[in-house]
Amino acid sequence: MPFDAILALTDCSPRGLQAVMRAASLAQHRRCLLKIMYAPAEPQCAVDAQVWRETSRRVAADIHARLGVLVKNVADTRGHLDAVAEEARWVDLLVVGPGWDSPDGSLLGGLRVERLQRVVPCPVLLARLEATSGYRRVLVAIDSAPDAAALLHLARSIGHGAGAVPLHATAPTMMAPWRDRIRRARVRAAGRPAPAGAMHERAVADGLPRRAHAQLTVVGRRRRSSSLRDAVCQSAARQVLRRSGGDVLLVPHDLRLEAGLPPAD
Repeated sequence: MPFDAILALTDCSPRGLQAVMRAASLAQHRRCLLKIMYAPAEPQCAVDAQVWRETSRRVAADIHARLGVLVKNVADTRGHLDAVAEEARWVDLLVVGPGWDSPDGSLLGGLRVERLQRVVPCPVLLARLEATSGYRRVLVAIDSAPDAAALLHLARSIGHGAGAVPLHATAPTMMAPWRDRIRRARVRAAGRPAPAGAMHERAVADGLPRRAHAQLTVVGRRRRSSSLRDAVCQSAARQVLRRSGGDVLLVPHDLRLEAGLPPAD
């Protein structure tokens, strides 16, 4: 999958700049353009436009000097989702910082990165870890997207040399959470060990990314999935976002991975 440009969102905070450095590391490896855009995950974290311009120029110059990456600062400083969606149409990857995994304030318990992923056409990388080194181990939820082979290919491309481990983690159905509760209650009542099938079904939800020491988990997600559907069905992507302590790459199901093109509507 060819990369022409990567877009990083930041609010100029140390955590926000963490995403920029991860994006810069990936841009160096992919030898592509890095775009930096002002977009705070939380409105109360907004900064003055002049502060942003000065900070972004300094960061861009530092990245270019140290990594040799060509950096472009996006002029739009409104920080609105519609502006991010428009800019994301022209890039191959969007990178955001850890502030985007906070609740979006809705009654359905969604996360800000989920709301963002619904409006952009490209994969979204939630960068929680500091970009001090590349990824050493990558988990790929191959049952979470229609094209598992393409998902593995993208994971290896992002990981550049990391071991990509396939993970069978089928997204649960609407009734799965209730079936799991009933099953666990029966197992505890009978004093029996949990069946292997239950462990398989809940592999991601039970924190396998942490136990496997994976720095990155790749999971497919419906780009147009509604907040209500995510809340009721508890998608594999939402489980990974909530349970994994590492970076998470959300890949739209309709992404044309083999050509590196934006999805067809």
